Amino acid sequence: GKEVHLANMPPSELMNMNYFGAINDRSVPANNTYFKSEQGLPWALNIDQSIPYTIEKTDFVSAYPNFFNWASSGGNNNNDWYTNQAGNRVANKLIIR
Repeated sequence: GKEVHLANMPPSELMNMNYFGAINDRSVPANNTYFKSEQGLPWALNIDQSIPYTIEKTDFVSAYPNFFNWASSGGNNNNDWYTNQAGNRVANKLIIR
């Protein structure tokens, strides 16, 4: 019944549609809007490189400050939000190996 997909990717027929709109989900199947939060953040990411995990219980946006602007702009701004460029990562909120 529960599924997680990249933003705006439709669910399978096994998805329990009652989860849409629950808690922090703001999917609108009639508009083909799926798997996004109230702030427009995606439930899943597909990044072409490895990035550090956040420390347990750390908000992802506080560890990657430019992520919110990237996600809320539909991917038009801060396209390098995940790289190790100045201002993109907060080192003390990440597990650096």
